[in-house]
Amino acid sequence: MTDQFVELLEKELRSGLFTGAQLFISHLGAVVCDVAVGESVPGTEISTSTYFNLHCATKPIVAMTTARCLEERGLDETARVSSLVHIGTSDLTIRDLCSHQAGLREPAAFEYHTASMWSRLQMLAPEKLLATGAVGKSEYSEIASWFLLKCVIETLTERSADDVIAEDLALLCDGDIWFSASSDDRERIDRVGCYVDLATGLPLLHDRISRFWAPAPPAAEGGFASISGLGRWYASVHRALKGEEVSGLPSPAMVRRWTDTHRKDKNDPVLGRTCDFALGFMSNLNTHRFGTRPSLGAFGHSGFLGNSFAWADPDCDLVVAAFRNGITGDPRKNVEQIRPILVAQIYDELGLTASGASDGV
Repeated sequence: MTDQFVELLEKELRSGLFTGAQLFISHLGAVVCDVAVGESVPGTEISTSTYFNLHCATKPIVAMTTARCLEERGLDETARVSSLVHIGTSDLTIRDLCSHQAGLREPAAFEYHTASMWSRLQMLAPEKLLATGAVGKSEYSEIASWFLLKCVIETLTERSADDVIAEDLALLCDGDIWFSASSDDRERIDRVGCYVDLATGLPLLHDRISRFWAPAPPAAEGGFASISGLGRWYASVHRALKGEEVSGLPSPAMVRRWTDTHRKDKNDPVLGRTCDFALGFMSNLNTHRFGTRPSLGAFGHSGFLGNSFAWADPDCDLVVAAFRNGITGDPRKNVEQIRPILVAQIYDELGLTASGASDGV
């Protein structure tokens, strides 16, 4: 089965759609594909262990750790943020933070990163953020939402959010996803690749890890991961949905509630379309340009204009994670046309119908 997917990726590589890719697929509880083709850095072969900053694709990880910490203290997504983080009085809830829009709004990312912690909290005052043009609390500023979730984790645990998340990830994917690293953590830093951006017509290299980003990439900017690590994390979530108590995740009932749709048929001004969100996940994936093949119960997330994406389809007993480097052409075409084709090819290769039944493969 692996050979079929390698051939599929190499065909797209030869056609010039991208310069490198990682692909992880688990079906019926077994890994059927964990491969990498092409280059990481120009002249350097990509491997399944190469890390990339996957940006928004790692948001569900922060959401699930938040859910676990809330549940352990008898709370859930209805908890008011102001009862956990000092941002003034507000009826803003955890649910509002997680059923978010997918793009950056105020505050500006550069202004946010260069501000002190106290200044950041002032920027995140709900009355300021909700006056930026967002329509309704579910369109709360993305960068603010994910910063506040980390603050919530730290309030609930009285520990560094990065440490708490790292402990969960050690249980769920052997720590093959991380949100922070010390500057002398050479083993991790040396495995980080860089994006090659060919969409502008010029070969631009960016996101190679630096000393500024290595110690503390914020949650909204994403974690570093191999696609294999992200796929194993989704496989753990999928096991919880089958009723298994999984260490590092909330209860199966809580996982079920957070992966169900909470924000339906809302226009997303950044994505430029009407789409659905669960809590920390994209849901009804057809509204997010995954194509029509994933079942209605599938959930996932994409990152950085669709360069990375992952989803779990419980009806099909399927987990997929993918990353493509050096994508050429219009990024929107990549999301709206090329990605659905790849998704459909995966379902076809596995003999999966829209209902999740297998045709004997």
